[in-house]
Amino acid sequence: EKAKNILNQTLKVKESVLQRIERGINDERDSWEESIRTQRSRLENELNKQRKEAKDKIKRMQENASSAMTRLSKQLHTKHEKACNDLNERAHQVELLHEQLTKVVERTKNE
Repeated sequence: EKAKNILNQTLKVKESVLQRIERGINDERDSWEESIRTQRSRLENELNKQRKEAKDKIKRMQENASSAMTRLSKQLHTKHEKACNDLNERAHQVELLHEQLTKVVERTKNE
């Protein structure tokens, strides 16, 4: 009976030790899992931040490119208009000179 009690006590002590070891292992595992969740969350947040920054940068670049293209288009249109106006003015001057020359030729024939 005494040996049985000692055996039962020894088993209870071992069981208690095993339970403490198991709790320690579980606590370490829980801590490790929490650390992983925290790191994963931090990395996901950082990745989302970088994605947003990249999208914003692309948007700014597209807006800048569009603005530059519009500016160039307006400059080309202005140059084209000026060239057309210059050519029209020159054509008008040529017509005037032609008329004057024609009058001079007519006067010369009549004299």
